Amino acid sequence: MTYVFTKDQYLSICHDASERLGISSVALYEHAASKVLKNIDLDKRHSFLIVCGNGENGRLGLVVSRLLLGLDKKIILYLLGNQKEISVDYEREKNILKKLGQDFLYLDTLGDIEAFSQNLDKVNTLIDAISGLEQTITLDGVYDYLIEQMNKSRRYIISLDIPSGFLADSIKPGTSVISPDLIVTFTGLKPCLVNNPYLRQSEIKLENIGIPNQSIRRFVAQRPKF
Repeated sequence: MTYVFTKDQYLSICHDASERLGISSVALYEHAASKVLKNIDLDKRHSFLIVCGNGENGRLGLVVSRLLLGLDKKIILYLLGNQKEISVDYEREKNILKKLGQDFLYLDTLGDIEAFSQNLDKVNTLIDAISGLEQTITLDGVYDYLIEQMNKSRRYIISLDIPSGFLADSIKPGTSVISPDLIVTFTGLKPCLVNNPYLRQSEIKLENIGIPNQSIRRFVAQRPKF
């Protein structure tokens, strides 16, 4: 048995744990990132290209990047979206990575976009932290190209929480969606991950990140069976 949360339910649960109970989001993100690493064969996977959006999923991607860097893994790190609109917590993670000597890559020019495809060939693992629960519209434009190149790369792909391109509450894919080998999701499944024919080839790992049942029960009446 496991929980299935809608987007609004999960955001409310996290807010309750943080604001009412006082569990910092920093602690929750650290737990989540450590659970991502738990599901990676680190004896086999030494090089990573990580693509982070500018929202909360991207913030988690930065924490994962920091933990991997601390294990002396090779990291190629892309930051997408308007970096003037990032949260204080996102900025803090960027600053830590800077102090650790990590470079950031962006997609500001045609040359940057062409280099992205070349960089895919330099690693054996991709981490998708482009968008998560915050996604409200279909990804298009440069995202179409990035997702297409990632899917065509034949590299092992890990998506954080939900694959980018999907809306949390629907199994219907957007114009472009990541096709991951592994999805690491947290606390409960999201509707887009339940019996989704587009994700039949994806392994889904559900991890507890320390959100108390007291918070869950405030927003979920019962525990569905799956």
